[in-house]
Amino acid sequence: MQALRPLEGLHVLDLTHVIAGPYATYLLATLGAEVIRIEPLGGDSLRHRSGSDAALRAAGMGTGFQAQGGNKTCLFLDLNQAEGRAEFLDLLADADVLVDNFRPGVMDRMGLSTPTLLARRPDLIHCSLSGYAPEDRRADWPAYDNVIQAASGLMALSGTKDTGPLKSGAPIVDYASGMMMAFSITSALYARAQGTQGGQNLQISMQETAQAMMGSVIADHLATGSQPAAKGNAAGSGMPASGCFETANGTLAIGANEAHQFTALLEVLGISGLMQDPRFADDDARRKHASVLGELLEEALAAHSAEEWEERLNCAGVPAARVRSLPEAVAETRKSGSPFLAGDPGLPTVPLRLNNASPRLARCPGPVGNDGVRFFTRRTAQKGSDR
Repeated sequence: MQALRPLEGLHVLDLTHVIAGPYATYLLATLGAEVIRIEPLGGDSLRHRSGSDAALRAAGMGTGFQAQGGNKTCLFLDLNQAEGRAEFLDLLADADVLVDNFRPGVMDRMGLSTPTLLARRPDLIHCSLSGYAPEDRRADWPAYDNVIQAASGLMALSGTKDTGPLKSGAPIVDYASGMMMAFSITSALYARAQGTQGGQNLQISMQETAQAMMGSVIADHLATGSQPAAKGNAAGSGMPASGCFETANGTLAIGANEAHQFTALLEVLGISGLMQDPRFADDDARRKHASVLGELLEEALAAHSAEEWEERLNCAGVPAARVRSLPEAVAETRKSGSPFLAGDPGLPTVPLRLNNASPRLARCPGPVGNDGVRFFTRRTAQKGSDR
């Protein structure tokens, strides 16, 4: 399979830190863009505090940093010093895109205001990420993924009455925000290529991104005034035959949302007679008797393991998956031959294939340096340094 590089020739300056912004530029880099990542002296804090391996953290190679640090050239500059700013502006002259996730006003305080940037590169596409939207009273508040999950209402949809609100096990708002940034940047590039726009300023907020991921729930609340309850492992559809169910061995997620899927589910489980029961004759009836239906489904599912039911249900056209541990799921992806986690160390790339070509991890991220500080100049960048 060929390497997919549709953004080859695009020059990106990356002033981001932690996860969301670096993930956006990682997507661009993995699709062929040249990304120069500018870190503070000592490196991004995520190098030193992410992941479960203390030795990697001490070396400035925390796994959270590694996950979206590849395919980039890293430079270490102090933008609070005139020399660092001069170096940055020199690089900016050749950049198509600038990406940052500072709080509002930080760039101005560093002497890198919008007029200064556009004076150096008039057709620059500048994409900024913040925790909250510019119009929000919290616009200048700091934010992390877990904080935005709480503030956006997303956390309250997770968990159960017993557990209370639960955050997602992965920083999904960070990654969704990074995707939104990359999407916005490529949209702006298209507009610039069409000649309809020149220099552009893009602003993405984590808060709005989190709520965009809850579009169906928010739409229902606005239309009906309902207070959504914590959903636990129930499917977003609200259909009682969709959710997580216990089997003889393992938990099975089932998505029987449509009438034909529900019929097929009952047939595979050997309880098709329930279709004649008025409690389960249609969607409304099944919703009213969801608890009883769930008990009957689990009683039938107890006959076999989740692994066996997964195979049988999917073959019958009913979406189902055994709940896997992360190591199991990752091992299956790598065993499948997919290029997404291919190579060593097998970091995630971009889940995209176009005309049988896919993005590749061409260069893994490197450490800051033995002394924890390394200063790069334009001259070393021109020599092709990747450290």
